[in-house]
Amino acid sequence: MQENQQKLAPMSPRELNLHHFGTEWKMNVTDFHHLFHINRIEEVRAKIKFPLQPHRKTVFDFILLTEGNSVRSKGLHKYEFGKNTFFFLPAYQISTHEFMSEDAQGYFCHFDSEIFNKLFPHSPFEDDFTFWHFAEDPIIEVAEEMLPPIISILDRLQAEYLSNKSFHTQLIAAYLLALFNELSLLS
Repeated sequence: MQENQQKLAPMSPRELNLHHFGTEWKMNVTDFHHLFHINRIEEVRAKIKFPLQPHRKTVFDFILLTEGNSVRSKGLHKYEFGKNTFFFLPAYQISTHEFMSEDAQGYFCHFDSEIFNKLFPHSPFEDDFTFWHFAEDPIIEVAEEMLPPIISILDRLQAEYLSNKSFHTQLIAAYLLALFNELSLLS
C-alpha cells in the first residue's frame, strides 16, 4: 500500500503573509509580528486570496466579526459565522478559510503563547479557556449589549500594536487574558 500523505508544515507569521496575500501585497508588520499582531479586518479583507488552502500556524489566532460573515474550518469541521461572533484557532491546528464576505468588519489577532511567560511562567493559558482546546467548539457569539467592553479591549490591543514604539508584552498579555476571561463567561 502506497502512502500518499502530505504533511502540512506549520507556518510562522511571516510565512503566512505569502499564504494569505500572495506576492502582490505584503502586510506592513512590526518587529514583534511573530509574537503578537492585531488588525482591522476591513483594512485587509480585499487583499486576502480566498479560499485559503489548508494550513497550520505556529501561533494562536482569533477573529471577531462585527459585520459580515465567514466560513472557516478547524480540523475537519467547517464553521459558518457572522456578526458579533468570535472564531478561535489554537496553534498547530489545521485550518482552511474558504470565504469572508466583502462587507466583513472586525478584528483579526494572532499571538505566540510565549507572550504570557513573564506574567505566568510555566502556566499554559489555553487550559483555562475551552474555546482554545483542539476538540472544542471555536465559536462564541456575543450579545450586542456585551460588545462594548470587548471592543474596548481589542481597541487597546490595537493601539498598543500600532504604537510600535515599545512592546509591552505584560500589558498585551494582561489585555488578552482580560478578553479571554470576559469571553469565558459567555461560553
